[in-house]
Amino acid sequence: MVRTRRNLYGGLALAKRSAFATAKRSAFTLIEVLVVVVLVSLSLVAVMNALRTMGATDARVQDAELLQRLAALKMAEIGTVSDPRTMDGSGDFAEQGYPGIEWQMATEPSGAENVDQVTITAERGDAEQSLVGLVFIRPVTTGAAPTGAAAGATTP
Repeated sequence: MVRTRRNLYGGLALAKRSAFATAKRSAFTLIEVLVVVVLVSLSLVAVMNALRTMGATDARVQDAELLQRLAALKMAEIGTVSDPRTMDGSGDFAEQGYPGIEWQMATEPSGAENVDQVTITAERGDAEQSLVGLVFIRPVTTGAAPTGAAAGATTP
């Protein structure tokens, strides 16, 4: 079909209608496909970054949990000693299979008689966990029998 119309210069121009111009559009353009590829790529990058962050967080949490368990183990060991102030104040967990993890102990009076506050800090690299507890200090007895009025003796 041929149509006539006027061009910019006032003359008549013949324009053919092509089948492409009149047909309905049924496919995606290259720009649309590229936009979708870019959006999918950005989504994949975000998901991969989230997975990497989640893995690193999980590793830190597991490390902190291990340090807490080892500090609790050392606190239980200190509870079996009559006076924790006579123990070494630091060491490592090589006997438990963790030679790279070190511990430190700090004791201070709690204000109650025969009770001290003990802080155990387990550390590996830049990660550390502390555990604070109260430990009973067994009083030292000499084994001598009490004498006098305190022993219940009566005076005639």
